[in-house]
Amino acid sequence: MDLTESAEIVIWPEMHYVFVEKTEPIPQNAHVAWQEFHQVLSQLEANNKVTGFMSLYKMEPQVLIVALLFGLIHMKVNPITAAAAFVLGLFSGELKRRSGSLLPAILVHAVFNAFAAIL
Repeated sequence: MDLTESAEIVIWPEMHYVFVEKTEPIPQNAHVAWQEFHQVLSQLEANNKVTGFMSLYKMEPQVLIVALLFGLIHMKVNPITAAAAFVLGLFSGELKRRSGSLLPAILVHAVFNAFAAIL
């Protein structure tokens, strides 16, 4: 596919996604989900080309809301900082949720600010 002024038709290969959803805590459940997926993998490969694997987990709504607010607070600096703060908020919120302590999130924020000060 080249960049031209005329339209070009591109046909992408058909893709399908398989989701194995678990609602229990990730540390106790991730290996079970992967084992279940690998049990049906041979059946999937019989008729389909499997090109990779990816694991997605649901986040609690509270984590998303706090991360969004954290990003919005940093919007006064610039949009790139706000986007980075949003991602940092997602990571820190998930750390807090999993550990039950605010200390890991505070440490991540401090390290992030230290790198920003150095740059």
